[in-house]
Amino acid sequence: MVSNPTAYSALQQEIDDAAASGAISSPITEAEAQRLPYLQAVIRESIRLWPPANGLGSKQVPAGGDVICGYHVPAGTQVGHNFSGIMQLKSLWGNDAEAFRPERWIEAAAGDQEKDKAMNAVVELAFGSGKYQCLGKTIARMELNKVFVEVSSHYLYQSSPELGPSF
Repeated sequence: MVSNPTAYSALQQEIDDAAASGAISSPITEAEAQRLPYLQAVIRESIRLWPPANGLGSKQVPAGGDVICGYHVPAGTQVGHNFSGIMQLKSLWGNDAEAFRPERWIEAAAGDQEKDKAMNAVVELAFGSGKYQCLGKTIARMELNKVFVEVSSHYLYQSSPELGPSF
């Protein structure tokens, strides 16, 4: 956030406006944070570019084999996906897939429901799924909701007052 003044300013403005209107408290609650769309976009974009788990996320094909994308895969085969590669597919994220741009989430939510759904599904892969889902996912999201608001409200502004006011 500090290296992207445009995104930082937009997040800071959302936080300041919410604080001024009494929509958030200090410390912010999870419910309050969920109502801040730019904050949620920043969190999703951060997870997309820097997934908490990196690697193949491989799973073993069950007994009897399986069919994946039209190909038979024998039982016992390890099948994986590359988190970083999927999180930067230009076909999904656009030609600026390598850039930190939270606005892509706001644009998708406002315009293309299918794209928004696909983007969210891909980012959720960072936490696994089904019986392999990260047990700390809920806590991680809660911490992210709090840390972005509290750090930008109490620490970044104090060290860089030119970035804007804070509550």
